Amino acid sequence: MKNAFIALALALASTFSLYAQTDADEAPIAKPRKERQPLSEKLVLGGNFGLSLGNFTNVTLSPILGYKVTDDLVLGAGPTYIYNSINYGNIKYKYSVYGGRLYGRQRVFDNLYAQAEYEALNVQTYSANDPNARQWVSAPLVGASYVQPIGPRSAFIITALYNLNYKEGLTPYNSPLVLRVGFNL
Repeated sequence: MKNAFIALALALASTFSLYAQTDADEAPIAKPRKERQPLSEKLVLGGNFGLSLGNFTNVTLSPILGYKVTDDLVLGAGPTYIYNSINYGNIKYKYSVYGGRLYGRQRVFDNLYAQAEYEALNVQTYSANDPNARQWVSAPLVGASYVQPIGPRSAFIITALYNLNYKEGLTPYNSPLVLRVGFNL
C-alpha cells in the first residue's frame, strides 16, 4: 500500500509540474486590441457643387455622407439636385433634375481610388403630349478618383466616371463621361 501511495503521489506531482512548466517562447501571445475609432472619425462629409451663369445656367448640389469601412474603403450615399435654365433667343427652358446616388471608393495606389456609383435621377422628358412628363433614369457609373489631402480630415477630389447606361436626351450629362470636382471633410 505504501508503494501505491508513493506512486500515486509521484504521478500527481509530475502532472502538476508538467502543467506548471511552460516555456516563454511557447506561451500564446495575446494580440493587442486595435483601438476603435469614434463614429465621428469614420464619417466622411463632402460632395459636389456646381455653378454656371449666363445663357446656360446650371446649379448643381450633390452632398454626400460616407462611412470609412477601412482606411482604404469608403461607402456612402447622398441626394442630387440640378437646376438648368437655357435661353434660346426668346425661348427659355427651365427644368430640374433630382434623385440620389450610392457610391463606393477603394484605394488602389497612394491617392488613386477606383470608384463605382449607382445614380437614380428623375429627369424631365419633354413629351409632345405632356410637356411636364418626367422619368426615372438609372446610371451605373465606374471610374477613378484622385484624392489630394488638404488637412488632417479634409481632401480635394477629382473624379472621372463613365456612365454605363448613357442615353442621349435621357440624362442631365452631355456625354457618357462624367467629370466631378468635390471635397471631403
